[in-house]
Amino acid sequence: MKNAVSYRKENVASQRESRNVSGSSERVLDLFLPVVAEWFRQQVGRPSPIQERGWPIIASGRHTLLIAPTGSGKTLAAFLLALDRLWRSA
Repeated sequence: MKNAVSYRKENVASQRESRNVSGSSERVLDLFLPVVAEWFRQQVGRPSPIQERGWPIIASGRHTLLIAPTGSGKTLAAFLLALDRLWRSA
């Protein structure tokens, strides 16, 4: 699948370590309105690996399938960008 984003459960710990070192989680939040990004930081903290990888693709408008374990943030990844876009159009 061309636009499938996934990660394996056994790689989660190493991905979390690497994202704490890099600024990728902060850069991906730049896709959102400042108020949405700030809400996310205050309520959730840092994006999960599936969110970091999925948001740029979703934001580009391409059809995207996110594949990850339960509780990894897939639903929030999909809906937060949709809510952000609705807010922009209001």
